[in-house]
Amino acid sequence: MHQSILQYAIRVPLAIAILLTPLPAVAQDYPPFGDPEDWAMFDRYSSERRELSGQGRLDPHWLDGGRRFWYVSTEAGDDVIVLVDPASGAADPLIDLARLRPALESAGVEATPESELPVQSLSLDQGDRIARIQVAGRTFDLDLNLYQLTAVPGEAGTASESDSLPGPLAPDGSKVAFLRDGNVWVRFLDEGREVQLTSDAEEFLRYTISGGWARIGAPWSPDSRYLVLERSDRRDMGKTPVVDWLSPSEDVTYSTRYSELQTSYPHEVFYWDSETGEVAAVDLPRPQQGHGWVTVLGWGRESSRLFIGRSTATVRLVEVFDVHVPDGASGLILSETGPILPQAGGFRVLEDGFLWASDRDGYRHLYRYDTSGRLLAKLTHGEIWVVEDVVAVDEDTGWVYFRAYADPDRPYDMHFCRVRLDGTGYAVLTTEKGWHSVTLSPDRAYFLDRHSSIERPPRTDLRRSDGAFVRALRETDIGLLRERLGWVDAEEFVVTAADGETDLWGALFKPYDFDPSKKYPVVLMVYTTFYPSYGPLFGGGNPRNYAQLGFITLDLALRGEYGARSREFAASLYGRLGCCEHDDVAAALTQLAADRPWMDLDRVGVLGGSWGGYHAARFLLMKPELFKVGIAERAWMDPTELGSMEIWMGSREENPSGYARLSNLPLAPRLEGKLLFVVNLADAGGAVSSTFRMIDALIREGKPYDLLVVPGRLGAPDARLSGRASDRSRRVLNCVGLDFALKST
Repeated sequence: MHQSILQYAIRVPLAIAILLTPLPAVAQDYPPFGDPEDWAMFDRYSSERRELSGQGRLDPHWLDGGRRFWYVSTEAGDDVIVLVDPASGAADPLIDLARLRPALESAGVEATPESELPVQSLSLDQGDRIARIQVAGRTFDLDLNLYQLTAVPGEAGTASESDSLPGPLAPDGSKVAFLRDGNVWVRFLDEGREVQLTSDAEEFLRYTISGGWARIGAPWSPDSRYLVLERSDRRDMGKTPVVDWLSPSEDVTYSTRYSELQTSYPHEVFYWDSETGEVAAVDLPRPQQGHGWVTVLGWGRESSRLFIGRSTATVRLVEVFDVHVPDGASGLILSETGPILPQAGGFRVLEDGFLWASDRDGYRHLYRYDTSGRLLAKLTHGEIWVVEDVVAVDEDTGWVYFRAYADPDRPYDMHFCRVRLDGTGYAVLTTEKGWHSVTLSPDRAYFLDRHSSIERPPRTDLRRSDGAFVRALRETDIGLLRERLGWVDAEEFVVTAADGETDLWGALFKPYDFDPSKKYPVVLMVYTTFYPSYGPLFGGGNPRNYAQLGFITLDLALRGEYGARSREFAASLYGRLGCCEHDDVAAALTQLAADRPWMDLDRVGVLGGSWGGYHAARFLLMKPELFKVGIAERAWMDPTELGSMEIWMGSREENPSGYARLSNLPLAPRLEGKLLFVVNLADAGGAVSSTFRMIDALIREGKPYDLLVVPGRLGAPDARLSGRASDRSRRVLNCVGLDFALKST
């Protein structure tokens, strides 16, 4: 469910079928609308935004244990590797890539495109006069004065070796784990010997050797003796048929995704002992409320301890177990209750315990526990911010580095912070408003801070670990944006929800040729993610695509969405989704248009995919006087079918009235505007069936609708199935434009 419409919206070809109106074949062009220059700007933005999104960004490669790093600079026509010394603040050209490429070709290395970095790794020697570089699995010494290459015999490129490993490598480098035909194997690298650990895998009985829910820690124990693996059993779940209609004869596979309660299947944890060769199951107590999420949280510092997390399907109970690996016995050491998930991003193993993030006091803070589950300290405090995740822990110095929504006046700004393990010394290390993405040096002495806001373009700064500014390294060329994309800065806004109390934040995007004396139709991008950064060119959804065509587009964070908001705010729609989101959006549009006469509220449309597609239809059904056009892509019109809804709605037994109000199907008689459904017939998520049931309800009521059918798989790697991006985007947007009426009217 958690995907923007634009993740898929410009990737596949389409065939359109409109009720009672046969259309020509896919290759037929539909009548264009608007100014051809608008389409030219739309195409230019779509093709160039990724290139320009690199402005202000750099990818650091650390040297000397973190004392220095290098990065590639292509700004202002440069094509060089820059060496940075954080202690002195120096940032000097190290390698001219324009000179390196022909030298590599002369040495027999195949030429690489200028857009690709020809160096996988780099180290310096002889007073920085010689750079040892690894390229395409070969190692060379590069004389930085003469640009002469000397092959280093017998030394393979470690980067390419690491990339070729089939799975996670043990800490001591002796063995690697991987999947073969669904089963778990281990290869002993020195011997070349392989051992098969499991043999019962089948289509719906699957093994994984990754971190699962927490995505932290490695599957190997610190001493490389034990390997943890997980098995999910979905054989008894209902199956959804997935049909590839592009095959000569229909190719049918089956999926369990969303077919029943997503969390309603056994999920077990095992571990393999490399010394005994035994595979044993972790013995967890029987869950109180049926199957829920079970995942590996991480290994303790001693290899005999493994932390396992588990929750109920409704996430009303989250538990942490301490597993004694030699015998598989487990003990409950922590439990949390409540409707909001205590996210595992705050879990981190310590020498004498672990960190845990919880919103138990109303805001999401960090807590420190010992290995028995005894609370030692609450590390963060206050009612103004929320911890997102732990970036690093330096137990030698006692600092915890983490990301958090840390500004009480700007609840969606992401900052980098630190606090001591005893709860003292809390500080916000980034200063500018907006969104901060941080890379911490391996020695935790410095960090790189790429930051921007709605009004301020991205810049990357170098700072010390205490937040002290060292220097700026890269900045975005705004002139290039304005020249090539007709860039008009977005506008951040704050409005009040329909309850008259809650602040709602968002961003407004204008066309490249915006004229305040004109009136523009308004498009709401629903279920995208609002970031207070310099436009979705640099992350998040992509409402500017539509703005380039002459629309005012909006990104709006609704009640209950993320940010530095309270637990009460996050739970404000718990158990009653679909109740009032349309009222909040209507209130926001009315407030925005009050002092923006160029917003035409007689021409308002809404776009959304997945959960956003549900809302696109629901907004038209609940507010027909405001919303005139909607595009609902890959949408569940009746979300009561989804087991994942229990996370936000509670169980069906506990909340029958909430589920009864959730479906769009009973609202079919209310449709007045233009509603376009977009489905792909190979959807594994079950949205096709849900959409067709909505169409059936509309037919019964005599309501017209539009239907756009994609025969292949959305996002499929096969070009035959995924199709051409521009073809799809033009035609979807044509539907929007034609329904809104031409810009010239």
